Amino acid sequence: QSGAAAIGIDVVLAEPSKNPADDKALADVLAKYSNIILPVQINYPSKQQSAGDLVPERIDYPSSTLTTKRDQMAHINVFVDKDGKARKLPVGLPDEKGTYIPAFSVALANLVLEDNEKVKRDSATGEWKRGSEVVPTNDRNQVTTEFFTEPRQKVDATTGYELLSFVDVLNSTKPLPLKGSIVLVGPFVTAMQDEYPTPISPVKM
Repeated sequence: QSGAAAIGIDVVLAEPSKNPADDKALADVLAKYSNIILPVQINYPSKQQSAGDLVPERIDYPSSTLTTKRDQMAHINVFVDKDGKARKLPVGLPDEKGTYIPAFSVALANLVLEDNEKVKRDSATGEWKRGSEVVPTNDRNQVTTEFFTEPRQKVDATTGYELLSFVDVLNSTKPLPLKGSIVLVGPFVTAMQDEYPTPISPVKM
């Protein structure tokens, strides 16, 4: 009703609910809307057989009870450098069969980009492109992060994002001003946040 262009459910739903009716209700919504993205967590062994390999040990997909379409899934993996700091984003990562799963942010961005601007992998060259422009990635499909905002700065619409309480959204009686927005739904508890040290600040990203 609020006109969100893309919705990312930033919660790994790899296990079925104890109440099958809950999964059925969510599956029905996912089938109704094509602009909802669910996360995939790719787990890697502590050591690959060869340098540069990206062979997964296990992939946590959304539970089969959600009957999620493949194009509604995206990975949430972050690789840190040897010093433990996050500098790059894996634009896409291969699954067990070598088919590439886009990053969560890429999948959401592609829902708002025009067809000639979408981020895709050229299977012939192995290059990632935004439209016809090559995205400069390394051999692990990573692109260097450009930090848009300072960590922990005041959060509002002018900084590129704003926070809304899930309860307030749930209880709202009229559509919210979200038309054209990318909406992320996820936990906001310190212990559950995905935080990584970055090279530009002592505060974690």
